[in-house]
Amino acid sequence: MPAVSFSEAAAALGHRSRSSLYRMRDDGRLSDYLRPGGRGGAALLELEPEGLPTLREWVRDTLQPQAVTTPTAELAAVDPQTVARGLAELVAGLPEDAIPSLSTSRERREHYRAELARLEALQRRGELVPAAEVAARWFDHGRTIRDSLMALPHRLAPQLAATRDTAEAFRLLDSEIRASLWALSEQEGAGRG
Repeated sequence: MPAVSFSEAAAALGHRSRSSLYRMRDDGRLSDYLRPGGRGGAALLELEPEGLPTLREWVRDTLQPQAVTTPTAELAAVDPQTVARGLAELVAGLPEDAIPSLSTSRERREHYRAELARLEALQRRGELVPAAEVAARWFDHGRTIRDSLMALPHRLAPQLAATRDTAEAFRLLDSEIRASLWALSEQEGAGRG
């Protein structure tokens, strides 16, 4: 049978999306079914390669859901908020037609729990601050810098108009810019203390 595009293969397999096929291609699991020759050099998929199960059979066996049984004691030890956050992130990143294995789910849960503990430790040590707080401070700093620079023409225009010497005009501009930047750095230094 001829090779088909990923979209055609997804339709032939009854998938709503081709994302799981792309994911399997990217992690190398579809290498036996890939063929060159698509439009613009894109890879194609062979639905019935010689000497291999059909693509439909292989995908069905690969994506087949596994039964999940979890002991009650293990459930009691898990923080529900952590699980909900991790599950929401996991589900948001999954294609519609893929279900992770139990071991993958457990690995992800443990990864998220460890990441959450690391973030909480960083926040307690003061090394991590909320993004909204950082954005507000940068907005204030930007506004202060803008105001300081916008005030320069008003202060310097009369002096520059009276100056005929380029070196004197440069000295005036340089000293005012440096004074403004020094004042801004002093203001920032006082804000940290």
